Order: sequence, then C-alpha cells, then structure tokens
Amino acid sequence: STQVPCSFFASHPQIELHSDLLDCGIDICSPDVLARFSDEFDYRYIRRQFVANSVAEEEEGLQNKIFAHFLKPQEYAARVHDFSSYATISQN
Repeated sequence: STQVPCSFFASHPQIELHSDLLDCGIDICSPDVLARFSDEFDYRYIRRQFVANSVAEEEEGLQNKIFAHFLKPQEYAARVHDFSSYATISQN
C-alpha cells in the first residue's frame, strides 16, 4: 500500500478513490521520469518504491503527476510478458 498525506487530498479535491478497478500492469512514463529513474537506480520495484517515493515528494514541490486511463466496458488491455502472451493477446 502507499501512504498519501491528507494535505494532498485537501489541495486536490478532484481526486476519486476506487476499489473496483483492475490494474492491467501497463505504465507509460515521460522522458523526465526515465531520466530521474536512471539517476536513482537503486530502486528494485518501480511501482512500489520509485512511484511511491515520487508521490510522497509531491509536497516538496517536485510537481510529479500520475495519470490513469479508464477503459470503457468493451475495451481491454493486457501486458505482454513473452512471445506466448503476445500471441494470445494479439489473437483477440
């Protein structure tokens, strides 16, 4: 789990919390994030450590932004792990 300070929600009233969503495991990063990640290469898990720390540092003025895209009910997304999963996903 990730801890977010209450002050973050007070200054961002447009935030909605959901517990009924499924994460497809696809992340798209800007070149700035990749550059910062290469400077801080000691993270083993991008999501659990790097992203969580970036969100925590938001209060320090780094202005990092995380966006989510919600798929429509008839859409789907899947993460490709290998050639076998690619073949399965591309047949749909």
